[in-house]
Amino acid sequence: MIYKWKFCWVSVIPHISHFEFEGPASYGETVGLYCHVTKGDLPLTIAWYFDSKPIALHLGVSTSQVGHRVNVLSITSVRSTNMGRYTCVATNSAGSAAYAADLHVNGTHVYFCMNLFPLSCHTILIFVQLHNTTTPAIYNTERAGFRKFSPLAMLYTTLYSIFAVVPYITPIEFDGPASAGDTVQISCNVPKGDKPLQIFWLLRGEVIGSKMGISTFPVGDRANFLSISYVTEKHAGNYTCQASNPAGMVELSSELKVNGTLFSRSCFLCCISISIFTLCVSLLVLL
Repeated sequence: MIYKWKFCWVSVIPHISHFEFEGPASYGETVGLYCHVTKGDLPLTIAWYFDSKPIALHLGVSTSQVGHRVNVLSITSVRSTNMGRYTCVATNSAGSAAYAADLHVNGTHVYFCMNLFPLSCHTILIFVQLHNTTTPAIYNTERAGFRKFSPLAMLYTTLYSIFAVVPYITPIEFDGPASAGDTVQISCNVPKGDKPLQIFWLLRGEVIGSKMGISTFPVGDRANFLSISYVTEKHAGNYTCQASNPAGMVELSSELKVNGTLFSRSCFLCCISISIFTLCVSLLVLL
């Protein structure tokens, strides 16, 4: 009798982790989204859409691929034209998955152009923003044209010393415990806070080095990405993202748990104990 075995390969469709914008954005702010495809067979294609249309460069929106499973969307300076729905679509041979988030932009921005005053429309718009918000937004003097007017530069310096904004880190969390050999990724996003910003990662209170098998790299000016390509027992612990600027420093932590860590240690000690006991019994028998 001849048996014929048939093997069936089950393809896994993509699964996208939850993402959302951190509330409404204000004019000129930097916002971003991380589309992380936690499950699904490779190769993967990850693409972004704005109101059901492919992202256009003229909107001031950029996207970048990070590894095989993450695509980052970034808007460096929010405008009213950026308000809408942003959808991440992940596709592989098994199918497609999509996840969307809506971006709301605060306020209605009106441009005033008057020849009576030696100010650009953009500069007057900044004054409107400062007047209509409880927390004034501090803008780069070069971009606002303050270099040409020394009194305005002095005013900017005064406002910066009073209203400088400390960094704000969005909540960070690992996707549950990891197993040995898994790939783990986590991002630290700082949507608010005056530039320049310094963002880096720590493991158990120490700055992460390349020898740990962990890679970190900046994504734009307001994010830093951490990746562990092959998880081992030594990678378990608290990971802290630290962001600082001239106004202050903040940090946020998340614990990575590695499955089997306690078991493996207990098993190791148990094996040693059994070996010692066996050796002692053998010696007694011989005597």
